[in-house]
Amino acid sequence: MKIVMELPFFSNTCGGVLATIALAKELNAEIRFQSVQKLYPHSLPVPFTVGKADDTFPACDVCITYSDNPFAKNLLYLPQIKRVAVFMQSYGMSINNERANARDSRFLCLCTTKKIEDAIRRDGLFAHNIGFGLDMQEFVDYGNERKNYLAIMYHDMPSKKYDIAVRVADLLYSKGIIEGVISFGMLDNYKKHQHPKGLVAHYGNATKAGVADVFNQCKAYLMPSVSEGLNLTPIESTLCGCPAVICDGAINEIFIDNINCITAKKNDIFEMANELRLLIENYDSESINMKFNMQETIKGYTWSNVANKIKELL
Repeated sequence: MKIVMELPFFSNTCGGVLATIALAKELNAEIRFQSVQKLYPHSLPVPFTVGKADDTFPACDVCITYSDNPFAKNLLYLPQIKRVAVFMQSYGMSINNERANARDSRFLCLCTTKKIEDAIRRDGLFAHNIGFGLDMQEFVDYGNERKNYLAIMYHDMPSKKYDIAVRVADLLYSKGIIEGVISFGMLDNYKKHQHPKGLVAHYGNATKAGVADVFNQCKAYLMPSVSEGLNLTPIESTLCGCPAVICDGAINEIFIDNINCITAKKNDIFEMANELRLLIENYDSESINMKFNMQETIKGYTWSNVANKIKELL
């Protein structure tokens, strides 16, 4: 069975893109990028092509496209594709497109978490929950000495709430709770956005190793995003010994409050700041406990399990 997995572009810092590529590798699938923008082919572990849903699209038994693909229906009319599935890693980042794709019965709808499955069901729709895999080999605690640094992620999508992260960081910095901030993420439009006080460095378009370096310099990570289906970076940070405060993601499935992370109310900068203060003040005990609990939580989440579920459905 030949499988092609479609993505809009390649990015070293987009968890959903990296997850799709990891699954493609497990399925012995190819990747089809819609755009050459941001593409770095030397870093890809799978064969790939670039182009739209047209006559240049590779012939395949199954095409698995991404959740909010606005052109997904075009794949249905290509004679060289026998079946189309939609891989719902989110259900809220571009809800109109995602809802339209989930509603179309011609697609095999696959989702990754119970949170996404429940959201789709609330819309009166159906999806097969295939779970997800975690590729976390790079994310380990180096055991080095850390300063009171806070890690935050930059993304220009409003739902990622970078502006909230900056406000919380500034509040902590002004009170002397943190000594500095290290940010990572995109480079696009970075100069147009406000940067936090005490900014030590920004790791733009960082590799996994670069992100691991960020987390190994910091004592806490703030992720105030409100559009997460899973939320990979708090898992990565916690494994690196940098416990996280989050507002969204696979809460009560992967993320358990006061066990392997701290959850805070969305947009509540004072609650986020207070939780981060407590994490930093109690760093030695909190980081060890949360790292161990996260390691235990993710043991069963492998790409081979996901691949087997997909093969069973197909």
